Amino acid sequence: MSNKTILIVDDDPDVRLGLNIRLKANHYNVIFAADGMASIAEARKHMPDLIILDLGLPAGDGFSVMERLKANDTLALIPVIVLSARDPSANRERALKAGAKAFLQKPVDNAKLLAAIRKVLGEKDLTPHLVHDLGAYKETVFRVTWHHIGKGPLQGNRHEDRSCETTGGRDSGRHHCDDARRYSRRALIRKARGGLDSGRLDSVVGKH
Repeated sequence: MSNKTILIVDDDPDVRLGLNIRLKANHYNVIFAADGMASIAEARKHMPDLIILDLGLPAGDGFSVMERLKANDTLALIPVIVLSARDPSANRERALKAGAKAFLQKPVDNAKLLAAIRKVLGEKDLTPHLVHDLGAYKETVFRVTWHHIGKGPLQGNRHEDRSCETTGGRDSGRHHCDDARRYSRRALIRKARGGLDSGRLDSVVGKH
């Protein structure tokens, strides 16, 4: 089990959520920054074991972040994986020359992401054992997404997918199943995993 800390630097909240789910399901501690300036501040504060860095950022793009990291003797020791939607043919070589240990293009396959992280961190490749973590992964997807849509903590593992409530006002007497039914456990996991493959969770949480 890893206790490594990874700093995710991305201005898209859905991407941060998706990476948070994937990394926590694999036992990494996760911290966040949404722009170039905040990324340097968070790196100084927490000294993470790895930075996953987007290139298109406000307040200093990913290349300027890597330049600032290299200019600091302590922060220069933190490895960086670039995760970007930009064309790799135009940006991979530049990112690697700037100091990145790997360049991954969005959307990134989960196994490929984890393999890159473990290689950079010098961890044993656990890909053959990923299937054993699938249950924990699904449960993490469900719980984190449940929090994201504002439903609060779940009580244990026996949440009733078909729980309904009666609403008042002009709809009084009509039963409306809440999000626990619309986002049932199986549907939520299925949609969340699909959203994660694209680096976004819009298909799960809509515009909540």
